[in-house]
Amino acid sequence: MRIRDEIKNLHDEMMEWRHELHKHPETAFEEAFASKFVQKKLDDFGIEYKTGYAQTGFVATIEGKTNKSGRAIGLRSDLDALDICEDSGKTWTSKNEGKMHACGHDGHMTMLLGAAKYLKENPNFDGKVHCIFQPAEETLMGARGMINDGLFKDFPCDQIYGMHNWPWISKGKFGMREGGLMASVSYLEVTIIGKAGHSGMLSSAIDPVIIGCEIITSIQTLVSQATDPMEPASIYFPIFETGVHDAGVVPETVTLKGVLRTFSSGLRSHLEQRTRTLCTHIASAHGGNASVIVACDSDEVFNHEETTDIARKAAASIVGPDNVDMHYAPSMSGEDFGSFLREVPGTFIFIGQGEPDHPKHSSSFSIHSPYYDFNDDILPIGVQYWVNLAESALPLED
Repeated sequence: MRIRDEIKNLHDEMMEWRHELHKHPETAFEEAFASKFVQKKLDDFGIEYKTGYAQTGFVATIEGKTNKSGRAIGLRSDLDALDICEDSGKTWTSKNEGKMHACGHDGHMTMLLGAAKYLKENPNFDGKVHCIFQPAEETLMGARGMINDGLFKDFPCDQIYGMHNWPWISKGKFGMREGGLMASVSYLEVTIIGKAGHSGMLSSAIDPVIIGCEIITSIQTLVSQATDPMEPASIYFPIFETGVHDAGVVPETVTLKGVLRTFSSGLRSHLEQRTRTLCTHIASAHGGNASVIVACDSDEVFNHEETTDIARKAAASIVGPDNVDMHYAPSMSGEDFGSFLREVPGTFIFIGQGEPDHPKHSSSFSIHSPYYDFNDDILPIGVQYWVNLAESALPLED
């Protein structure tokens, strides 16, 4: 493992930062503690930053030793947490009831903050590094919010890079691939209107529950029969809301909330439209009505060739080429970093944090689990990766 001494010596301090951030999780666009905490550290390091992007987002800029090329890259970390009750048992457990850093964004902030400190003290690159601290990744709204607020107009980037901890990869390894790495995501909300009544007199009612059940069952045919089997796709409705609490009542309205995932914007649009058609037709056949809203959608994470090669070399120089999987299987989970990649060429990678010899270790639990915790052992690895990227993508002239 090739990690510079200055970064190794920062490890204990970074763990303190990470634990403090972990104790104060906040969800989308409410990340006041995280923003202020990171900004205070940037102030201490003498690094300038600009706020006002997607409410709680901000960008810190580090100047290289030279800027002959006029180039710049972006390194991105997310800020937000999840609405989950923590059960990790850690002494640094969440102090905000019902909210938890169950995806490791506390670790992401810490790694980028550590890299910013090192790069400020050792600016061995030509150009600028923009450290992008982004809110609301979990809602898939923060990246577009920052873009709409002028992120790339104010901070033009020639390339952009992102990183996510991954419990399914062992600590000391990386996973990445050129092309599609993570799926596009569309959140779907289906409102079904029937006719309220008494559950003992169903013939005089139009039951939206039955309509909803038929929609959930039938919608799977859009994947099994209306989609090319060589194109991954999934549609899943985990939320079924009736609004009633009495078995004697037939509700007037039912709401279904789900998610559509694909690796193709064309297929995503096709399935969104087919979902609308299927829902309205099934409801109509039962004498009811249905409407479909696409509440939010994000683009797939598509890694570019040149930047992926830079990322590969940056990772391999730390852990060795045998520990960098360049053909890691794509994930159907989403990540709104894809919105950045539509604007600027770049690469998103997974940094392993699993403890394969300890399957019940908190770092081996799935992200979004109440038992999960970020693995502090990988903090120096992540910092060294960011530093290697800056020095490789923005090399100093000999």
